[in-house]
Amino acid sequence: MNFSSKPVCRHCDRSILRPEIGRSRHHWILLLGLLVVLGWTGCGSPSPTRTDTHSSAPAPSTSTQVTEENYSRAMTAGELIGFVGSRQVTVLDGGSEVTTMIHNIYNAAFQVIGSYDSAGATYRFTRQGPEKLGHFGPERSFQMVSGIESPIEFREGLQ
Repeated sequence: MNFSSKPVCRHCDRSILRPEIGRSRHHWILLLGLLVVLGWTGCGSPSPTRTDTHSSAPAPSTSTQVTEENYSRAMTAGELIGFVGSRQVTVLDGGSEVTTMIHNIYNAAFQVIGSYDSAGATYRFTRQGPEKLGHFGPERSFQMVSGIESPIEFREGLQ
């Protein structure tokens, strides 16, 4: 280390005597270094994209068919306590087909409060989202979702 006031090299001498020369040279070196790094890492060049032009397999097609909802009244001791709306859902995925029934459970004010499917998977709808209650038959699913424990009779139609 040199603690004298005399510069050690000619470059340091120029930057001390004329600071604008030293600064401009450093800016050019930094800029050149940045461009080299960007070019080396691939920044600024287009990213490779994959295109399959020789695909032999057709793209899988998926479609869903849903029938109109048919309604039944839910009654207990002759009193209307709600409705069940049933729809058939068919999903075609490639060469396979799956069909199931979805039953929406409505209260007496015709607000949907839950559902169950043909396998009996029963859900109660809450503000936090669907809550799975288990697998039950139609009557027990309605009881679990609505909280009504008395026997339930289902009658076709809205009237």
